[in-house]
Amino acid sequence: MFTVSIEDSGLLTKLSGIITRGENLAPIFREIGDDVVSKSVRQNFMDEGRPSQWVPSRSAIEEGRRTLWKTGKLAQSSVTTSYGDSFVEVTTGGGLGMYPIYLSQGTRPQTPSQRQKGFFWAKFYETGQTFWRAMALSKTLKGLPARRFSLVQDVDVVTIQEKLKNYLIKGTV
Repeated sequence: MFTVSIEDSGLLTKLSGIITRGENLAPIFREIGDDVVSKSVRQNFMDEGRPSQWVPSRSAIEEGRRTLWKTGKLAQSSVTTSYGDSFVEVTTGGGLGMYPIYLSQGTRPQTPSQRQKGFFWAKFYETGQTFWRAMALSKTLKGLPARRFSLVQDVDVVTIQEKLKNYLIKGTV
């Protein structure tokens, strides 16, 4: 008769650690939100769009600056994270009203109202810039192109997966 004995205490300890860490994901969710996603969104601003570049705005071209960086408010307030044991929530563009939604979805062309035309004429008389005259005479105003800045890139997904694996298996954040 043969007796085979398997020492499994090391395996049970590892599995117990994985279960314990799996019940409290707040540390890794904080890391993912604050580090990976926040950096990804900020990098989208630095690169002026990823994976493909945004259509440059006319004012950015004229002023020699980056698109979506006139005041820097959007890029500065772009990411807020909240997290808990079972979730991470990443919000972009907080406190800026509808502007971030217009940018992420774009807007459709519109017919200018009389009030808008009056404003364009006033700006033309004030500045003498033909741009305002053209706006006042136009039958349609172009819509804004979509400039999606709150995207997580494929490379970030790989990083998130690695961080989750390391946290669950090794306990490292």
